[in-house]
Amino acid sequence: MHVLNVSAVTAVATGVPSQLMLVDLQGYWPGISNNSAVAQTLTGTPSLRYTNGAGCRLFWVQTSAAGATAQNISLSYSNTTPTSGRSLPVTVSMTASAIVGHISHSGTAANNYGPFLPLASGDTGVSTVASVTFSAANTGTGALCLAKPLLTLPLTTASVSAERDLLNQLPSLPRVVDGACLVWLYFAGAATVANTNFYGAVEFGWG
Repeated sequence: MHVLNVSAVTAVATGVPSQLMLVDLQGYWPGISNNSAVAQTLTGTPSLRYTNGAGCRLFWVQTSAAGATAQNISLSYSNTTPTSGRSLPVTVSMTASAIVGHISHSGTAANNYGPFLPLASGDTGVSTVASVTFSAANTGTGALCLAKPLLTLPLTTASVSAERDLLNQLPSLPRVVDGACLVWLYFAGAATVANTNFYGAVEFGWG
């Protein structure tokens, strides 16, 4: 199955400019505590739909409010070889957030990276993660998610539909593999009003 066309719109002024990204969520490690400064071992491996996690990336989602204590995140992960013990190549800072679902290592502050956590030089994907470590104890909990990005869709103007024809306009036809769990990520260009509505459609073709 492949994506043929995609569209989205919001009538809320603070919902634009922004960007939507469609990803195939491979799985996640839930219930990880921000309130720890030692390595937290992760158990289990998502059922990968891409060989050895090729093209799959990691992002952290806050599932309960994170406090204002400054903290950095580091990982021990396996790449697509798979070689274990790989680590983030730069310092990655978390952002205090009370927003459930916030990708809290993204933003505009120093050492923020988004939407995905950076990989070590030469790595093209992640197959599993062994542990997560924070530089200082904070409040809150989160989930480490593993996903394959499929496409992006910029929203520029309120009440004007953003559209992509992936057969003729941008010939790419992103593949959606069997069993995919499709999820939208939203990247705000400014503060977005709570409960902002987005509407859209994705059209698929088989063959």
